[in-house]
Amino acid sequence: MIRHLIKRGRLYYGRVRVDDQTHIQTVPFRTMDKQVAQKRLNDYVRERQQEAEGIIPPKIMRDAAGRELGKHLMDYLADLTAKQRASRYVHLTELRINKLSRECGWKIIRDITLDAFIHWRAGQGMAPKTLNEYRDTMYSFMEWLKRTGRINVNPLQNADRVEVRGKERVTRRAFTNDEIIRLFQVAGPRKVVYLFAVVTGLRRGEMFALRWSDLAIDNMPFCVNVRSSTSKNHKNSVLPLRPELVVLLKGLRPLDYEPDARVFKGLMPEMNRFKKDLELAGIPFVDAAGRRADFHAMRKTLATNMLKGGVALRVAMEMMRHSEARLTAGVYTDASQLPLEDAINRLPSYAEPLAHILSQSLVRDGQNESFAVTKKIVAYHEQTPVDIAQGHDVASPVTMDMVARPAGFEPATL
Repeated sequence: MIRHLIKRGRLYYGRVRVDDQTHIQTVPFRTMDKQVAQKRLNDYVRERQQEAEGIIPPKIMRDAAGRELGKHLMDYLADLTAKQRASRYVHLTELRINKLSRECGWKIIRDITLDAFIHWRAGQGMAPKTLNEYRDTMYSFMEWLKRTGRINVNPLQNADRVEVRGKERVTRRAFTNDEIIRLFQVAGPRKVVYLFAVVTGLRRGEMFALRWSDLAIDNMPFCVNVRSSTSKNHKNSVLPLRPELVVLLKGLRPLDYEPDARVFKGLMPEMNRFKKDLELAGIPFVDAAGRRADFHAMRKTLATNMLKGGVALRVAMEMMRHSEARLTAGVYTDASQLPLEDAINRLPSYAEPLAHILSQSLVRDGQNESFAVTKKIVAYHEQTPVDIAQGHDVASPVTMDMVARPAGFEPATL
């Protein structure tokens, strides 16, 4: 350890190196009195030794503990802005933390407790997703305080997230192809907006920020560049465009357009305008099952159409710009529109090996022997001739339902 006083001009300084340090530190004591300077040097060294042994927290934590929470929040928001986080994200962060601080009575860091947060959450009538957003925002703030050395433990580290599955207040559905066509017919100049949304999957905010310089529509391959500064995942992506969309975009683009001008300026529909378009097209905004068909449902429509069309899941993920397959195949796919009947018809047929059993069952149940199924029964999807005794054309396909119905039982009981 090194500890001694030096004098520069009329003021005293301390030259200190505590055991856990690798360099000598010069500490100003701002006094001309040597005895006062010596006392301050002794206090400083004792404090550093106690910090090194874990007897007291570091000085930055002790200072931060008594500082107003609002001042820490200002530093946090400034750091988010410096990291190029979206202005809306920064604004929502400020609103949520201020709301929690006000309603939980948090004025300084030491006031923040897990118990207070859980009690606040229990008294809210918000949707589970919204509660999780508040939790995540405050949790991130606490982690930032921890990384900057202002606290040593995140008080919300054990705050579990609320279960969301099955409790969503807003459930979206995909538009059917017929609904999309009807929407195009009544949308007027907004049809290009709806077509762009349903074949690219861009979000409303991403489309709003789109510039003409982001579009490559003069030469093939036609594509749109989704800038990292405007995308939700903060990653740059290049997505292909369909020819019919390119034709509409060229018709929309002015001859003297500015590259930085917004593509859909004045065309992006507000909620009231969008609902009127749906009404004119005869599309319910909320269906009988309580599912919404809002603007974001266009994105769900794209994912559903890709999986219905046999697009590989990994390719669909890339088009949707998802990081997890469960988002594409689960959250953004409308299962009610999947071709389940086509899937069952693609399964292998077991009619031929079961032909003698089916024939015996029909006879045993007292049915006319003319209904007995011969061993020539084959799979429906193979479209090969069949031969049953009730006069069916030998070239016509026979389903399991046709076999079972004369016997008086459902196919599932086979």
